[in-house]
Amino acid sequence: MKIVVSLTFCACFCFVLCSCSDIQKEQKQHFENGNYAYNQKNYAVAADEYEAIVLSGSEAFEVYYNLGNTYFRKGDYPRAILNYERAARLNPRNEDNLNNLALANSKIQDRFEQMPELKIITFWKNITGIFSSAAWAFITVGFIALFLLSAFFYTLFPSYRVKRTSFYTGIVFLLLTGFSVAAAFSTYYRETEKTAIVMTRAVDLLSEPEADPNAFAGAGGDPALTSGGRANSASSPIVKTVIHAGTKLQILDQIGTYYKVQLPNGEKGWVAAPDVALVLPVGT
Repeated sequence: MKIVVSLTFCACFCFVLCSCSDIQKEQKQHFENGNYAYNQKNYAVAADEYEAIVLSGSEAFEVYYNLGNTYFRKGDYPRAILNYERAARLNPRNEDNLNNLALANSKIQDRFEQMPELKIITFWKNITGIFSSAAWAFITVGFIALFLLSAFFYTLFPSYRVKRTSFYTGIVFLLLTGFSVAAAFSTYYRETEKTAIVMTRAVDLLSEPEADPNAFAGAGGDPALTSGGRANSASSPIVKTVIHAGTKLQILDQIGTYYKVQLPNGEKGWVAAPDVALVLPVGT
């Protein structure tokens, strides 16, 4: 019986390995086909090949970067920006990608002034952006281990010199641990921050979500509530401004099929979810 179970386990394990291998081969073939089509200036086929990799659930900087280049060549700047932004999530310090993203942003209609940022915040972002949140987590573990080692020396050795050295060394490692923890959380927040790119040619930025047309009044004639607890009103929401394709938005909240967003200049409002595409990779 044990032999049968072992053979079954081995067979299943081999099947999984073979399946993963086949998927990797298929993705590699799509990538090579996309590169060939791109070099032949057949950008429509190249985009289809790269998109097939994305739809399979694979996440790779090279795929998003090549997709951005492909859509840029097609003149589809909103999708180019979307994929450059996705590539930047995976490799935020790649200069080629950042330069191409800036070039694509120069092609879109909207020009918003960025909100002013304190120099100390910019400095903090530059320092913590050197590593990913995962790397900062590993660094934190290392500092904790060194702190514990200092505490071990302080406790074990009776020598005054050793105790003094290990005491001050432990304080230094404790402070570095606190710094790396803060850096890890800060970097993780930036990595997981919800942003989106406007994909529709022109989108209204609304003062509030539009009422759900399928909503109905409750008992006693009270107005129906949306998923966010807001009473449906007879008046239509006010159009605060019109934003155009390619504009990057920060997602603050969601009610039904509407996102509450913030523009680069700090203005806030609501947009319909189908009009934007989330920058976060498909698998997250």
